[in-house]
Amino acid sequence: MTQDPRRDLSVPLPVKVERRDGTTRHEYAVNLSASGLCLHAQAPLPIGEELRVSFQLPADPRPIQAVGKVVWTSHDGAQPPLPRCYETGLFLVQLEAGDAERLAWFVSAQVDRR
Repeated sequence: MTQDPRRDLSVPLPVKVERRDGTTRHEYAVNLSASGLCLHAQAPLPIGEELRVSFQLPADPRPIQAVGKVVWTSHDGAQPPLPRCYETGLFLVQLEAGDAERLAWFVSAQVDRR
C-alpha cells in the first residue's frame, strides 16, 4: 500500500484566508501538499469558492500567497450538533512559480525525513 504524502504530512500552519467579499479570517492548515492544503475552518466554506490565502512555511519569513479553490468539505449535510471545525480541501489554482517551488521543496523535505 502506498502512502499519500499530503494525507500523511501533518503540518499545522496558520493561514490568512480572504473571501471574495473582502472578509478576512485566520484558519489553520493541517495537511499540506505542493498543490493544495486542508484547512480546519471555523465556519463552512462552499465548494467551488475561490479564496486568497497567505501563509509562511516554518523557518521561512517570506509568505506564500495563492488563490485556492474549495474542492471538498466535511460539512456537507452536517446535522446538529455541528462540528467544532470544518475540514476544507483547497486546490491551489494560482501560485507564483517561486512560491510553488518553495512549497514543493518543503513538502518533499518533510516526507523524505520520515
